[in-house]
Amino acid sequence: MSVISFFASNMRKNKYTIVFLFLGFFLIGLFYLLNIDKQPEGNHLSICFYNQDGSKVIIKQWTREGSDTTYFFLPSCVQLKECVFLAHHECRIGDRVVCDSSSARFFQTDSCYIYESKCKGCNTIKNIVFLKSENIASLHLSIQKDAEKKIHSDRNYLATIETVLLSANGSNLYDNKNVKIHCRGNSTWRPPKKSYVLDLPVSAELLGMPESKKWVLLANAFDQTNLRNAIVLDFARELGFAWTPRYDFVDLYLNGEYRGCYMLIEKIEIDTNRLDISSTHNGGGGALLCMVSKNRIKARGVTSFFITNNNQPLEIIDYNKQKKADIIASFQAMEDVIMSEDTLEQYRIADYLDLDSWVKKYLVDEIFENGDGGIRSSYFYTYGEGENSRIFGGPVWDYDMAIGNLSVSTRPNTFLPLRIHSNTIDYTPYYYKLYHNKVFYDRIRYIYKNKCVGLLNMLVEFGINDYAKRIEASSKMNSLRWERLSTEEGGKWRGPIVTSDDLILWLKQRESFLDSAWVKNIPYCLVTIENESTGVFYTYAVLKGELLQSVVNVDSLCSMNIKWYNTMDSSFFDFSNPINKDAELTIWKSEQNAK
Repeated sequence: MSVISFFASNMRKNKYTIVFLFLGFFLIGLFYLLNIDKQPEGNHLSICFYNQDGSKVIIKQWTREGSDTTYFFLPSCVQLKECVFLAHHECRIGDRVVCDSSSARFFQTDSCYIYESKCKGCNTIKNIVFLKSENIASLHLSIQKDAEKKIHSDRNYLATIETVLLSANGSNLYDNKNVKIHCRGNSTWRPPKKSYVLDLPVSAELLGMPESKKWVLLANAFDQTNLRNAIVLDFARELGFAWTPRYDFVDLYLNGEYRGCYMLIEKIEIDTNRLDISSTHNGGGGALLCMVSKNRIKARGVTSFFITNNNQPLEIIDYNKQKKADIIASFQAMEDVIMSEDTLEQYRIADYLDLDSWVKKYLVDEIFENGDGGIRSSYFYTYGEGENSRIFGGPVWDYDMAIGNLSVSTRPNTFLPLRIHSNTIDYTPYYYKLYHNKVFYDRIRYIYKNKCVGLLNMLVEFGINDYAKRIEASSKMNSLRWERLSTEEGGKWRGPIVTSDDLILWLKQRESFLDSAWVKNIPYCLVTIENESTGVFYTYAVLKGELLQSVVNVDSLCSMNIKWYNTMDSSFFDFSNPINKDAELTIWKSEQNAK
């Protein structure tokens, strides 16, 4: 039956049918007319180009809410003259009219133009700026919109994405439509610039790194320089760990929107191309361990973990389940020796832990003042079996909050990882105890003097500038894209070290201090001070005979008539007296201190 015959038949049967039908068509048409061409402000225009294999790549303009400037962030692999605009309607950029398929060859990067867009219900006049990255690859991810929302609201939600990796010169390095993705991180989960885990369907080499299925996209959301993780990882690699994650920088695009400068980095796992203890791991007693907090165990739903006799939680990430009891026994035996007050027992420390890998891990954490050093994101592993198998330090991971990026770690004369904790905090002070072990301390001084000093000199002379120059354009785009992170989502975490020159100055001061302690052997007294709000004690090095205020602001410590108690000699502490020996200062609470 034809549509006309249908309408006529229904009119004869029910005179109201046609009225309702035409009313419905009228409302649909009205809705369409009111909304046609009415796109969200700042998203009227896109740019597209074709990579070397002929695939189309779309880059969307980006505008911060409330801003009068909109941006196009272009990857390294394309020039504006190679791009064309995708426009929903005619607009004007500078003195040129732009419509769909107009060439972008008339515009220049790093230049600002007046952008005027007119459509029904929307009239926009803004500045428009074209910026282009340099030297690094770009990673383009495509995902369904509902899945994008889910992965950013639930870090455990696993979605499927299409993945295209383009080199800096535009060659297609990787292309797959069935990659899995989910968000990751603990404190780094909080800011909107998320970190991700990519799970490839088949192992592949990426950016010259050995093939694997699992990769991490690190956002470095708290690091305005985007350099801290790179600096520390390369330092650790030169220092000589068994394995240190390799990485490279990429510009990340999600559904055509620029998401910032990221590090594509190897995931820490046991594998022949990564931490290679697989020969003893499969069927043997090898295992990968990570220090965590009880809160994180609960929040992440960790099921494979144990808590030591000294209340230290550790996640067992990769291990032979049949050997779990042996793994726990090995770590517990090591902890018992570390925490022992028996001097003869302390000399046997190398029977329970691998001395050099632990010393190197401590040095990396201490040199760069890693706020999580020895307490969180600290990895260890074991090859062997039985109670006497040794525990190795490393691999190193997660240094975006290092190098003066915590407000408590901006002073380069602070022994940050040499912290001790009150009983309310579920961490064990391994570094603090090991530092006072003569065997461990002598090895610290030897490795620092013979290896670390040279590496630090190279870093401050030209290394950091080389890092900064390579990602300068990408870092500039990242700073514009995530400008508010410095003042809102992550502002409370950040210290004043925000440029490559700041990093260099801080490291020079840091090296000078550590040289005086470990090379020149200048006598320092270690003073640990309780932070009442966190329950953490921060350790400062005070030259023998000087006042505590020479290294720390004591005004707040002396306020509100707080009494400070030195637990090392069971006496009240007088800030007007010079420091001549080590001290551990805690806020006096009569009942607690009396015990």
